[in-house]
Formats: sequence, structure tokens, C-alpha cells
Amino acid sequence: MTIRLYLAPAAAGKTSYLLRQVQPQAQTLSTAWRVLVPSGLQARAWRERLAAAGGGLGVTIQIFDNFYADLLNRAGQGYVQLPEPVQYRLLQGLVQTLDLPHYRPLRDRPGFIDLLQKLIAELKAAHISPDTFGQAVNRLGGEARLTELGHIYRAYETRLAEQAWVDRAGLGQLALALLERDNAGPGLRHTHLLVDGFDNLTETQLRVLAALAGRTASLTLTLTGPSGGPERPLVYRRFAKTRQRLEQILGVPAEPLPDLSSRQAPTLAHLQQHLFEPLSPASPTRTGLTLLEAPDREAEVRAALRWLKQQLVEQQLYPGEVALLARSLDPYRPFISQIGAEFGLPLRFTTGEPLRQNPAIAALLNLLAGLLPRPGAPAELSLPYRSLLEAWRTPYFDGTELGLEPGDADRLDQVARRYQVLGGELQWREALQTEAARQEKLEPPQTGGRALLEKFERFVARLSPPAQASYEHYVAWLEDLIGADPDWTGEFPPPAESGLNLVGRVRAEPATAGRDLAALHSFKGLLRSLIWAEQSLRLSEPVTYAAFLADLAGAVEAAFSQPPSPAGRPELLVAQVTEVRGLSFRAVAIIGLAEGEFPARLSENPLLRDEDRRRLNQQGFTLDLSSESNEIEFFYEAISRPREALLLTRPRLADNGAIWPASPFWEEVRRLVPVTPAVVTGEAALSLAEVASWPELLESLAGHPVDTPAWGWAAQADPARLAGLAGAAQVLGERRQRLPTSPFDGYLAGQAAWADWFGPAHTWSASRLESYLTCPFMFLISAVLKLEPRQAPAEGLDARQLGTLYHRLFETLYKRVADPGDTAQLLALLPAVAAEVLAEAPRTEGFRATAWWSQTRQEIEANVRQSLLALAEIGPEFKPVAFEQGFFKEKALEITAGGDSFRLHGLIDRVDRNDAGQIRLIDYKTAGPSAYSKKALQSGQKLQLALYALAAQQALDLGEPVEGFYWHIQQAEASRGTLAGFESDSGAQGPQAAINTAVAVAWQAVQGARQGHFRPRPPDGGCPNYCPAAAFCHHYSPGFGG
Repeated sequence: MTIRLYLAPAAAGKTSYLLRQVQPQAQTLSTAWRVLVPSGLQARAWRERLAAAGGGLGVTIQIFDNFYADLLNRAGQGYVQLPEPVQYRLLQGLVQTLDLPHYRPLRDRPGFIDLLQKLIAELKAAHISPDTFGQAVNRLGGEARLTELGHIYRAYETRLAEQAWVDRAGLGQLALALLERDNAGPGLRHTHLLVDGFDNLTETQLRVLAALAGRTASLTLTLTGPSGGPERPLVYRRFAKTRQRLEQILGVPAEPLPDLSSRQAPTLAHLQQHLFEPLSPASPTRTGLTLLEAPDREAEVRAALRWLKQQLVEQQLYPGEVALLARSLDPYRPFISQIGAEFGLPLRFTTGEPLRQNPAIAALLNLLAGLLPRPGAPAELSLPYRSLLEAWRTPYFDGTELGLEPGDADRLDQVARRYQVLGGELQWREALQTEAARQEKLEPPQTGGRALLEKFERFVARLSPPAQASYEHYVAWLEDLIGADPDWTGEFPPPAESGLNLVGRVRAEPATAGRDLAALHSFKGLLRSLIWAEQSLRLSEPVTYAAFLADLAGAVEAAFSQPPSPAGRPELLVAQVTEVRGLSFRAVAIIGLAEGEFPARLSENPLLRDEDRRRLNQQGFTLDLSSESNEIEFFYEAISRPREALLLTRPRLADNGAIWPASPFWEEVRRLVPVTPAVVTGEAALSLAEVASWPELLESLAGHPVDTPAWGWAAQADPARLAGLAGAAQVLGERRQRLPTSPFDGYLAGQAAWADWFGPAHTWSASRLESYLTCPFMFLISAVLKLEPRQAPAEGLDARQLGTLYHRLFETLYKRVADPGDTAQLLALLPAVAAEVLAEAPRTEGFRATAWWSQTRQEIEANVRQSLLALAEIGPEFKPVAFEQGFFKEKALEITAGGDSFRLHGLIDRVDRNDAGQIRLIDYKTAGPSAYSKKALQSGQKLQLALYALAAQQALDLGEPVEGFYWHIQQAEASRGTLAGFESDSGAQGPQAAINTAVAVAWQAVQGARQGHFRPRPPDGGCPNYCPAAAFCHHYSPGFGG
């Protein structure tokens, strides 16, 4: 048998050399070849290249795990491989049962189990058994944190042995044990073994190769390293370490690859050959290398994908010939997915998406969390407001079995907002029962509320989980809830009940079915793992639903799902740089060349620290230091992947907006190749030649005349899109020009209905008039269209409810005393009235009392007491005579002028009268006094007091108004602007001047509404924060508190 260990730099033709050795001899079945590569990606690439070279019979291309499985199967050695979700749950169960004082605080943390999984896999890969690890730890002094790690490792391996299970990392150990027992080897005597594409080998892999030496027809390995050139320790350090270990264990020296055949462009070859080589010359060429600086990650991804699409279109490359690489895909993945879809690029991610991020799984977990018991009430479901609404709204759940219909979620939302339902089964039931009773008392009675209550009860009854059960029982309940697959064609019939029909809903959306079905498949694998682990751990005690869900959520947090790739569709690879070693592309874009991103920041393993590793290695272990950087090697391999074109990008701003320095790798590339980076800005529009999607095309066309040929092409290619754009452009253009007669800017004079709508028969309120005069557009949205912000239910009082309570307290007090002018009587009665009114307040006003409600009650009562005392000191000649005086319907105030009129209705809080029969008006306010001034009356923002004075005199015949003010309850003081103190710009003074001013300003609102004038007009101090148009009005200017 011959053993060869070949060295060559990256991208120097190592795989091509092996292909040339294999292909001519693999045309028949006379020779067997087995190729071991590090990843499934490389296995796929090997098969494609072998097929392109003419194919080969008897060539098996595998990763080590599959090779181990083949060895065991050939030898007839049975085993059950433990899926990773089951391993996770098994470790989780063991950690809960073992006595671990040091790690007790971490036992319930999903991240702790994930770290344990990785550490055990690392120890196994280093061929360190639990006994060996435990003995070594004892020799180091038996520190508790290390000793407990040994206990976990030993308990885990013991449980695997008891069940005849093997995990992924243990496959290699099992295969190695087989080889050490079987001197002949399981049927490999006539097989040529090739090991290609590795930059590092684990101790177990090395020992397996050593055991195979002499048992195969030949063993040939390739490894990255210098081939007669300089050693370049920064680039080849890790490769050199692997080479030395191979030379030692195989007993052969490494030799240069006989035939180097780099296909890289000159600039890229120069970069690869001189990276981190001191005193290296600059490249004489620049072709093939592009550097690009973008504002942020999103712009960086957009630029990189645009460049890759240009390679596909302009250079006629296939998607499989290009790749997008990053040191870590996690922060970039959302941008890549979104922009890739916009550009129409067929992307294939090497790593699955986190299971928790799948919309179907997220909807299911949200529902399951909502079914937890309410804290402090274990028999009651928590059903948080948003959780329940999302469960009724999500398209992933079919509520047909429960009787849910379109619109039910909105009706449920309305009930929640009306009765301030924050969550809890009892809160929901109470609110729905109250609403049902309210509707049944209407004329005619309505039944919608009762029907909604019945649907809620069915929902609760159908979905309530067992309070305690085994994991198997919980999984059966959840599987039943998810529902059967409507396309099931198996031997056994599906269950009679469809549950939420989640699978059927997923299949109904072809665009996302593949992604969501893959996620459901992974999720159901987790459910099986829970049962498997429960049975293997022999757990007989039932667990609570909260414990079951916590375990399930922890498993989901650590799981991924890989959407399937459409058969036969060429795809653009999106991968992390560590996943593409050994692969070759014509063009590659590498994003994220920023400090701390690539090279990545490394952190020490918190379980087995670097100092622990050094001390263990002194005892003969081969553990890598967790903080030892291999980033230079990773970058070297990454820039060696493209043959023709390489794009490197970096973001100039970090995620927090700070300046982000360039990576040292970026600077090294610029040292070797004098390329000036292109700078992408967020403001510059793309040229027509650069656009890669319809949105980019339309943005670019906006800067070109409409007779540009590209406009004509776009109109022909997608006329509907261009028609929509033209309409939007017209709207935006007129708004930006602020044309006074634009129907897109609130000018609706062309509709004659306004004059009828707001004609003499229409009844106004002071607040509506003030709304129009504050901003006509706000009036249009709130008063005409009756739109209002949808506020989520919240605990405690809002401003409106607080004002209502104060009004009710004053009204009740004054009505119950014999003499409303006797302050002593009012103060004596206040405690009883406050207790009565405030006790009923949560029910009558529909708010949820907080823990501070008792304190709030005391504050309200104190404010009323202070106001009673202060009011008694102001104008003692006036005595209260009327409270809550309404002028509605036939009593409404009619204001006439020049043969025209408008009506006004309202409610006057309090009217006082002196001995001369003159009256004083008081209007209660909970807001502060600063906004209630002369200027506010003249601008129309505070018309109420003056108009109410006119109504008191003319509509209610209460007397002549000689004074009036707003009373600010929480400050116990009158407003600065009073009727008696008013002076107009013409010099007129007193209440009548204030009334005349208010009427004149009110007419402006009435006439403006009748003419259809509703253009936005932000107030001088900025728009009110309560304006319902704040979220979409193009004139919105924040600043006015209201």
C-alpha cells in the first residue's frame, strides 16, 4: 500500500489533480475509489466535477460521518444514532437529575445545554473518554466546575451505552474501535482512499486514518501548505500543525503536489500568493478585484447582491458559479433574504434558518405561551391580549372547527379595548359577558356579543392543555392541536378532528409551503425527542404544562430548519467562509470586512477555559485553545475561492450608528493591490445600468426625463406598475408643491355634499370647532371619517377617564349638599362621595385598576378638596346655582349672521350667580393652565368657555355672563385667560368681547368645513400628540402637547 501526503497552496489544483487520477481508472468497476471530504457541499462539488469530467463508476464520495456508518454497516455492527434534538433533551434531563451544586443556577438555561453539547462533541473528537477526562481533572486538583463537567459527561455516556445509542461525535469512536478489533478492515482492501479539502483533522479522524493505513489499496491526502515557496507562518500555521500530526501518525513526509494548476486571475493569484507576506510587492494588475464601502449592513448586502447579479447577466455566469460569503451570516441573513427576493436571485443558504424565526413555528409558540396558567391563578389560562388576538388572526390557524369567522378577531379586539382586557381567562370572560348583556339590552337586541362569548368558550375548552401530564401525553395533545396533514395517504386514517389544521394552512400557500413544512418537520422531530428522552430517562412523574413548554421552547431555541431546494434549479450559494473550503467559483462576494466582524471577535469557552486546556494538553490531550484565532487562515481560504472576480465590501457604520473601522484584512488587501474602494452612499441614485430590481429601476428613472427609452421599456414591461407610479407621483408632486387647491392635500371643495353636511341643520360642539381651527385635516380624519388611534388596553386611568371622574365627583357633591355654597358641607361630604364614586370607577369607566389605584384615589380626593377650598376664595359674591347644564337638541344654541346660522350643543360644568342675577361660568380641566390664554381663544383652540357663556345666556336663559374661567383641578387654580379679563385686538373688553371673538372664529370653522377646506395646517407649536393622522400626515410636525 502507498501513502501520499501532498501539499499545495489554496486554489492550486489539489482536487483537480485527484480527479485526474481517479477519472481514467473509474470508467470500469475494476477499481474502487472512496473520497472523504469535510462537508456535504464539497461532496456535491466533487460529484459535479467528476460528472463533468466524464463520470466514474465505483467512486464513493462521503463525509467522515457517512464513512463511519458504512464501516459499521459493512461489519454488521448495529447501532442507533441519536438525533441532535434528542441529545439536547437527554442532556437537559440528566442535568436536572444530577447533583451539580456549581452549575445549579445554569441548569434551566438553554445556552448551558448547547455549550454542553458542543463540549462533549469536542472531547469525543479529541478522543477523550469520560474516564480519561475525569482522571485528568483529578490530577489537576478536582476543581468543582471541572469535576461536575466530568460527571455530566460520564452520566451521558453511561446512558448512551445502556440504550445502545451513539451520537454523531461517537460514530467515529465506534468506527475506530471496530478498526482496532478488525485487523483486516471491513472490505476496504481493494479500495483507494482519497482525503481531500481538509484544513484540520480531529484526533479521532487522524486515528481512523492511521488504522486504515495498510488496509486499503492506497491512501492519498491533500493539504493546504507551501509548495516550495516561503513558509508564511501567519497563513499556514494551522495547516502546518495538521501536516505535522499527519506526518507523525502516518509515518510519511509531506511532499509538494506534482502538478500545480491554479486557474485564478493574475490579481487574485497575486493576492493569494502574498497575503500577509512581509515585504511583498504590490500587484501589477487590478483586474478581477473590487473593493466597496457601504453605509451599513443593508446597503452592503444590496451592493454585493447587485454585483453578483451583474456577474450573472453581464458575464453570463450560472448561479452555481458565484457565491456570497460572510464570516457570520446571522446579522446579514434578514437583509440577504429580503434583497435577494427583490432582485429575483435564487439563493441557497448553507445553514438553516433558526427554527424560532419561522413564522408558522412563531405563531404556534405564541399560542402555546398564551395557554400557560396565569401567575397566581393556576386554574386560569393567561391568554395575554396580543397573544389571543394573534391566535385568532394568524393565517396559520384554521378556526373552522371552533366556529371562528372572518372579523371575529376584530370584534374580540373591540371588546378588549372597550373593557381594557389585559389578559387572563376571567378578564376575557367577564368582558365578553358584559358586552353580550349590553348588546342584548339594545333596541333591537343584538346577538353578536353572545355568539362571540360562545366562540371564546369553545376556544378555551378545545385548546386548554392538561395541568400535569407526561411528555408523551403533552406531545399527543399538541400533535392533535396542530392537526393532521390533509394530503396524508398513509395506511391509517387521519384523526376525525382537524385541530388548527396548521399543515393544511401551510400547504395552501405554495410560495412559503416548502419553508414552513421544513420547519414543521424539524419541530415534530423535537417533539419526538422529548418523548424519546422521557422514555430513556425513565421519567414517570408527570410535569406541569409550564415545565413542558419551557423544555420545548429551549429545544426550539437551539434548533434550525433547512428549506428544501427546488429540484433542478441552479442556485446562488450563500455561506459562511468556513463552509466553502475546497470549493471553487468564478465570482465571489465577501461581505463584512469590518473590525470585529472579520476577523471575528473570539471569546473563551466558559466551561473549559484556555488555562484548563493548556493544563490538560500537558497530560497528552490535543484540545484547541478556544481563544486561539484562525481568522487569517479563514480569510486566506476565502479569497482563494474565486477564479475570476472577487468583491470585498465593508460597512462604514456599525449597527449602533458609530463609525466602524475597516478590518485589518481590508487594509492588507489594499497594501497588496492598489485598488481605490468604490463608495456607496445612501442618497445617490443608481444609474440605469446598475439597477437590479424594479424598485431600483423606478428610483433611477425618477431622475430621467419621461422620454428616456428606459421609461418606454418599463411602461411596456409592466404597465400596471407604471400607472400606479404615475398616480403616486401626481399625489406626491401636488403635496410637495403645497398647491392650495389640490384634492390630495385636503382641498375637497369639488364635492358639493360638504355644504349640506355642515349646513344650518348640523349641530356642532365646541371641541369639533376647536379641532377644525387647530388643524382642518385633523378634523376631517377624526370628526368626519371618525378614525382614531387604536390604543392597546392598558392598566390605570387615561386622561379622558380621569377628567370624567373629576366631573362626576364635583357634580355629585354639589347636588347632595343642602347649600352648594357652603364649603364646610362640601368638605364634610367629600369622603363619602369620593368613596362611592371611585369604588365604582373601574367598572363605570372601563379601566383596570393598578396596584397604585388606592394611592390614585387619595390623590383625586385631595385635589378635589384643594379645589373646593380655592374656589371658595374666588369671587365669594357668586354662589353655585347650576351644574352639568346641557343645551342639546331643541335647547341647542343657534348662532345666526347675515341670514345664515349654525347650531351648537354642549354641557356646562358649573354656573354661579350673584345677587344681581349675573352669572359666572366654570369649566373643569385636568390639564395645566398654560394653554388656556387669550391667544388660544383668538386662534380658535380654546373657544369653549366663551361659546358656553353665550349658550348660558341665550339657550338656557341663566342670566348675563360677566365672568368665566377654566378651573385646573390638579393645580387648584383658574386659567390665566378669563372672560372678564379678555381684551380683543380692537380694544373691546370683557365677556361680550370674548363671545364676539369666539363666534367670529367659529364661523371660520363652519364656513371652511362647508366649503370642503381641509388642508393640513400644523399649529405654531407643533401638532397635538393626540391627532389621529399623526402616523401618516405628510405635514405632521411634533411638538405640541395638546
